[in-house]
Amino acid sequence: MLQLTPKARRLVDYAIQRTENPDSTRVWSDWSASHPDKDTRTRSFPELTPEAAQVVLTALRDLNAWLESEIQSGHRHEDELADMDNDLSFSEAIEHDLARELGGKSLARTGKP
Repeated sequence: MLQLTPKARRLVDYAIQRTENPDSTRVWSDWSASHPDKDTRTRSFPELTPEAAQVVLTALRDLNAWLESEIQSGHRHEDELADMDNDLSFSEAIEHDLARELGGKSLARTGKP
């Protein structure tokens, strides 16, 4: 299963907060609390459980849809739009990898499953 870097975990934290879904928040919080950013023994990042992975995938898809909508609206400053576009690209990359791991299709704007 996919391993999340600390940077990816910060983005997922934000995506989960945006969902305002108590079940998703509980699953993510439980997984995060029991999996530190990095295993000091193996020097590797922890792998997501299937349940946590599904919650993350759903949250990222929601975040990506929101980011795309905000970028398309053009109602933000140019620098903020650039930051949002970078966040969207990073989030889509995580979504793509996670969807592949789960055997599903990515909804990322790249169009590549």
